[in-house]
Amino acid sequence: MPRRKKSLVTSTCDGEKRPSIGRSLPVYVSSVPENAEFDFVIGGCGSINGNLFVRGDPAEYDSWRAQGCRGWGYSDLLPYFRRLEDY
Repeated sequence: MPRRKKSLVTSTCDGEKRPSIGRSLPVYVSSVPENAEFDFVIGGCGSINGNLFVRGDPAEYDSWRAQGCRGWGYSDLLPYFRRLEDY
């Protein structure tokens, strides 16, 4: 299991896993969801992968647009973020 993933998951005595902020998270991560779904599985390569999605700072995207990257502003990307979150 990757080191960064280990820092996101802590186990409780009842077997449930809940995310917690670990020291290896980047400084720009301001929050982690309070609850995340985990389960116990048997084998398979899908059982070892993890995924976490965090939207970037809107000002960062807008600075890309200001530097000439048309279509990369926060308002341009917001519909795609929403589609990703509902996937």
